[in-house]
Amino acid sequence: MTTATDTTPIDDPYTAAMNAQARTQDKHYFGEVVIVDPWFAVLRKGVGKLPFDPQQHPLDERVTVIKLEIACTKRDHTAYTIDQETVDFDAAWTRVTLPSLVTLGISLRDLNGSFVQVTRKESGDTFTGNDGQTKKRYGLHFSAVYPTREAMQQAADTLYGQRSTPAATAYTGMPDAPLPDAPAPAASMHDNGTMDAMQKFALESLPRLWEQAGGKQVAVGSPEWATAKDKLAKLLQGTGFDQFYPITHPHTIGLMQATITDDDIPF
Repeated sequence: MTTATDTTPIDDPYTAAMNAQARTQDKHYFGEVVIVDPWFAVLRKGVGKLPFDPQQHPLDERVTVIKLEIACTKRDHTAYTIDQETVDFDAAWTRVTLPSLVTLGISLRDLNGSFVQVTRKESGDTFTGNDGQTKKRYGLHFSAVYPTREAMQQAADTLYGQRSTPAATAYTGMPDAPLPDAPAPAASMHDNGTMDAMQKFALESLPRLWEQAGGKQVAVGSPEWATAKDKLAKLLQGTGFDQFYPITHPHTIGLMQATITDDDIPF
């Protein structure tokens, strides 16, 4: 039986059918957050949302409306926007958007102007469409935040197969201690016993990521150290460095246990 590879196109429909794989339904969007607008409202049947007026409306009827808009560009340079307007108790906000922002460590107050990657994920709620069919509701899930537009574009190019370099400059909402610029792809792929450029870049970035996670200023084994370890794991996932140095890698463990310093990097 012929087995397809990731890089070899399949021109025979019989072979293509026998090598079919499930496709993810997630669509990834890259863009700049241009509108972050939370405001207080009251809900009125037949009218919708009205601005909350403390002189007219009871406080227990007040809700928070959160409007988000992201300006994106297609690969053919066509501009478009994606947006979301939710009430604070909507599942799209409480189950999808808000947890993703908390995971990234970025506040709604600091989100405007950020370069981000988002997807739409199921919120768990449903509604009945005009055709009478039950449909799923979705919420915006923030997957990554990038320090520059160029870093975001690199991540987009990587995802869509235009470059071979992983999205190395993604980070999780911690702007201090920025990572160095990502290197160009290297020709060597370990065939001569040396690291390729991206693994080397990942190794060079480990101490900076550990510092971003808050690990350099805490005692090994303390609760603060455990928190920093969890943050580092998320940073490694967000940057894609965990493909080289997961949280269980000896070098990563040595770094966290303060047995490895910047001077130990062999470059």
